[in-house]
Amino acid sequence: MRILFIGGTGNISSACVREAPAEGVETWILVRGSSDRPVPEGARVLLGDITDKDSIRDLLRPYSFDVVVDWVAYTPRDVERDLELFEGRTQRYVFISSASVYRRPAPGVFHRESDPRGNPFWDYAREKIRGEDLLLEAAPSRGIQPLIVRPSHTIGEGWIPTSFGSRDFTVPARILRGKPIVIHDDGLALWTLTHAEDFARAFVPLILKPSLRHAAYHITSPFAYTWEEIHERLAEALGKRSRVVYVPSRHIARLLPRQGASLMGDKRYTTLFDTSRLREEVPDVQFRIPLEEMISRSLAWYERHPEKQCIDSRLDEAIDRLVALQDRVESLWKEGEGVRSEG
Repeated sequence: MRILFIGGTGNISSACVREAPAEGVETWILVRGSSDRPVPEGARVLLGDITDKDSIRDLLRPYSFDVVVDWVAYTPRDVERDLELFEGRTQRYVFISSASVYRRPAPGVFHRESDPRGNPFWDYAREKIRGEDLLLEAAPSRGIQPLIVRPSHTIGEGWIPTSFGSRDFTVPARILRGKPIVIHDDGLALWTLTHAEDFARAFVPLILKPSLRHAAYHITSPFAYTWEEIHERLAEALGKRSRVVYVPSRHIARLLPRQGASLMGDKRYTTLFDTSRLREEVPDVQFRIPLEEMISRSLAWYERHPEKQCIDSRLDEAIDRLVALQDRVESLWKEGEGVRSEG
């Protein structure tokens, strides 16, 4: 069995590239070579830019693959390009979509793959929906089996879950400096977190199955936490305590449109998943890594790579503004309560 990963050094993809050779799979990755993350051991490398169709077509000429997975396809145009490039070169194409495609809130307690899709707040999710639709429509006519995988919030090395995302050290740095932190809304929405290694242990056997019952699967752990708990565990791991300021998601979105889109279209809702489809295909799948270990691993990674402890100054300043604005709102409420009590 031969797999090609387009991309393979990212948050989720690197764990999958490590897992595939361990399963005895001939594993190839197509990368530009510009990432500072090392290529996972056991992978064979093709150097190229997937957006340059002519050069990639020449590069791929000697190769065919049982499965192709594109970790960097975000739009229908990306999917269309891949189908053109890999027609006659693969049996199955895997589109990495997102659990943010589901319409919120969920129709029931748990999201299922058949739930209605639609996200009016987040362009990223809408592009993923359009990519899914194009794949399902166009792949079969090219002799390619389409497979859609929808991760939710997945944490790898150096990623730390916060209301504002996971890719930098801004919120941990605020905690270490004793500065207040912001949690969206009341912090009580339940949020599913999955470690990248757990994702990989489910993903690789799923995509290797010769036949599948469905075209779409989400891969998510059973571990769900309130946002308040997530930030508490982070502070505990850092050995610090910070004042928490709760700010409505809609107010954050006004000041920080990019982070606000993911809050309004995703993180502000309780988000749990029914993984029955996945367990039908991979019955022995196990999710082993809880929140505390996710955080401790990422903090250990940052200790080994202090140069990566990057602070987003714009985000840091915006959090200061959100804290000041919310403090002002609370002060006005107290003033109003005082006036009423005097009356």
